[in-house]
Amino acid sequence: MTIPTNTKIFENYNRFRRLYIKKSIIKGKPFTMFT
Repeated sequence: MTIPTNTKIFENYNRFRRLYIKKSIIKGKPFTMFT
């Protein structure tokens, strides 16, 4: 894999994780199992 591809995937993963954590906090569900 090239570096730009890895960076893009990593950014997308971080963005998705933040959204997932925010939704979990709003719903009151634990999000530790995702990390």
